[in-house]
Amino acid sequence: MISRATCGLLEAERVRPEQQMRLRLCRWRAIATSNCCGTVLYTWPVWAVSDGELHRRGTLRPAGLPWLATEPTSNVVYTPPQEASDAMSVSRNMNELARALFLDRDGVVNHEVGYLHRTEDVVWMKGIGPLCRTAMQLGYKLVVVTNQSGIGRRFYSMTQFEDLMAWMRAELLAQEIHLDAVYCCPYHPEHGIGEYKREHEDRKPGPGMLHKAERELGIDLSRSVLVGDRCSDIAAGLAAGVRQCFLVQGTEAESCPQDHILVKELAEVEFWLRKHS
Repeated sequence: MISRATCGLLEAERVRPEQQMRLRLCRWRAIATSNCCGTVLYTWPVWAVSDGELHRRGTLRPAGLPWLATEPTSNVVYTPPQEASDAMSVSRNMNELARALFLDRDGVVNHEVGYLHRTEDVVWMKGIGPLCRTAMQLGYKLVVVTNQSGIGRRFYSMTQFEDLMAWMRAELLAQEIHLDAVYCCPYHPEHGIGEYKREHEDRKPGPGMLHKAERELGIDLSRSVLVGDRCSDIAAGLAAGVRQCFLVQGTEAESCPQDHILVKELAEVEFWLRKHS
């Protein structure tokens, strides 16, 4: 019995057509045992389908994390980076910390529509595809860090958030964009309901989600970059010690007092990455 989750299918290279072999990149749910306020979604090449049957290929994952694995069901076709390249990026230079491009979701990855939770309401930001592909080519991990008080306000559930993110990840994978992790914080100190009404270090402007990525993905924050559309994003990045913060113009009525670079389009961030990498 295959449980409900989301994976994509990739027609494998160098296999006989009659085998109809496909590789699956599957969603894995990693939940930290201490002080976890959200969900971390990882994607690893671990499944294969041959002649309609699912076969386990093994897993790639950082050591020392508690993992809960879900199995694949859907058949979203995409073309991610080659499996060998993914494995090499995980295994090589294990002692060298990686750098990350931290992305707020609403207002950076997709247009801000207010408590987004339906796929039909997703409108991608101009330039998000080229920015992410360039960052990957330059060796950045792609990490989404998003406040989701809509969960805490009971506007939608954590399951709805996860399902939407699984769909968004599949859409990005169709453009050869692989998100290394997605972190969300559902709490709100005033408008949260029940257990969600509280302060939390993960809620931006707190740096909690960035520090989680630092620990769990082996990120060097001092070499990393953050892109947000609110002053709380900039404050979180600076509190975490990232190298550079970018504010996408449009959401905030005025510029933020914290140190940052104001940009009109994501193409400006892409240009900066190329110039400084």
